[in-house]
Amino acid sequence: MPEKPRLPRYERPELPFERKATPLAKAGYWSAIGLEFGFAVVLFFLGGWALDEKLQTTPWLAVVGAMVGVAVGTYLMVRPLLREASKRAPPDGDAERSSK
Repeated sequence: MPEKPRLPRYERPELPFERKATPLAKAGYWSAIGLEFGFAVVLFFLGGWALDEKLQTTPWLAVVGAMVGVAVGTYLMVRPLLREASKRAPPDGDAERSSK
């Protein structure tokens, strides 16, 4: 009996999110996070300064705006770190089994 021809083995293509990032891409990612922090501080400071000029409360709203900018920038910086940590954390059921 003649042998059936074999189909070529299917290999699933690699999806973009499965690829390993190059060091340059990682540097770009983290520098963008740093720029977000700086822009948040500057943006809120300038908003407070503009309100100071309008309301004649110099320098209080600029200082408050800078502090709010630091808080927002910190949130923007910590958010990706929390996202990365949640990807690496084991599911809840596995944590209970490993502690026993």
